[in-house]
Amino acid sequence: MTPEQVKQISLSFGRVFPFRRHLVKTFYAELFRQAPKTRALFPEDMSGQFDKLADMLHLIVTQLGTSETFLSEVQALGTRHAHYGAKPEHFEAVGHALLHSLKEVVPGGLTAAEEEAWGAAYATLSDVMIKAGRHSSSAA
Repeated sequence: MTPEQVKQISLSFGRVFPFRRHLVKTFYAELFRQAPKTRALFPEDMSGQFDKLADMLHLIVTQLGTSETFLSEVQALGTRHAHYGAKPEHFEAVGHALLHSLKEVVPGGLTAAEEEAWGAAYATLSDVMIKAGRHSSSAA
């Protein structure tokens, strides 16, 4: 990711941050619409999950492009998701749901540059998470 892409993500997330609860609700609604089988991976009461996702998005955006420590946190996130039952094929639906939600909830929508930046960030992070999840599964 380029410094400009990191800036685009930060700016767009700044616009949506006040609406983060709506963002995560929209995200999960879209994820479960696109990939209904993923619903079974989550608790019946999603309120805690909404908070976890909002907090994780904030953490990712604020640390994006910073250090190796951040990379190890993303790898740990991938390992946890593999233990929760997330499969590599789920990540595509998650990416689509995230972009859909951002375009819908960010005031004014996403610019083309912001959409491209979010796509690049998600592709990078999901690749790291999938590899970490596969590694933890093969080590188990």
